[in-house]
Amino acid sequence: MQICISYMESNREVKETIISGACYEVGNGMDINVWQDPWVPWLVNYKPKPKDDTIQQNPLMVSSLINHTTHEWEVSKLEELFDLESVEAIKRITLPLQTKPDKLMWTKEPKGNFMVKSMYKASQEYSYNSQARAIWFGSCWGLRTESLQLNSNEDILKLVLKPPPHLSMSINQNLIEPNCTSLIMALTLEAIWHLRNQVVHGGVQIKIHSVIKHLEMRVRENLKTFLKEEHWNLMEHTHWRCLPNGVIKLNVDAAISKEFTTLVVVARNENGQILNAWAKEHIPCDPLQAEAAALFWAVQLVTEKDFKQKGGKWSSSLLGKSYLLP
Repeated sequence: MQICISYMESNREVKETIISGACYEVGNGMDINVWQDPWVPWLVNYKPKPKDDTIQQNPLMVSSLINHTTHEWEVSKLEELFDLESVEAIKRITLPLQTKPDKLMWTKEPKGNFMVKSMYKASQEYSYNSQARAIWFGSCWGLRTESLQLNSNEDILKLVLKPPPHLSMSINQNLIEPNCTSLIMALTLEAIWHLRNQVVHGGVQIKIHSVIKHLEMRVRENLKTFLKEEHWNLMEHTHWRCLPNGVIKLNVDAAISKEFTTLVVVARNENGQILNAWAKEHIPCDPLQAEAAALFWAVQLVTEKDFKQKGGKWSSSLLGKSYLLP
């Protein structure tokens, strides 16, 4: 009997470990059950929460939440079903432009492939907190802490003060300055420790998405101060050059508010004169996603609008600016 109980307990632990590391990559959403399957990376257990107790968790597929014509989320449906944190997290999931099947990923491996060795390691990771991992990976630098060999507090300190080159490249691939890894890691550790104190001493309910947003904002503020002098030195050597004759240049930009995102496209000729301008509302999203949406819209305008010069060529420029509206 004792052997049978031990076997059942070990099986339960293995099952829990596998569940803790499995998450779907959303494709067409036809194989993912909204309430039962893990599919939202930034949420606890990778599952969304209902808006309130009146929401019936009947069988529902993720495909019913997607507008398959525009390849965007049906925001109105999300707001009807889920709480605010879940809605914001789901909207961060970028849907593929070309239809593809859903794929179950193993989040504890960089390539998402399940390995027995990785599963065994995950079962031994008693020192790692799932919320801390969500903060590291859910932020824009997407660091997988489970891939790091850290056996003591001293190892963590060495990692922050002298990060290896490959880690710096991974964290800073979307940043201007390649030497800010230590600053980013220090601010992330501070955010995790602050969250821990709030939960332990204040009984605060954890909202991972809010913590990540606040952390990313603090990192940007510190980077602006840290890189201010280098930025102005770069600006001194920047100057405008006239475009080749017959080229039409598209400038795109995006402005972000809590309720919606505004996309703007401006067309200019080689002399800098404005030929046309377009603007439209877009769903709320991150700055990087907003800029990508603006650039994609500019490409659509080129193919859809009868707006061209005889013998003209198109050029594009992504300004890379996102303003937070009041």
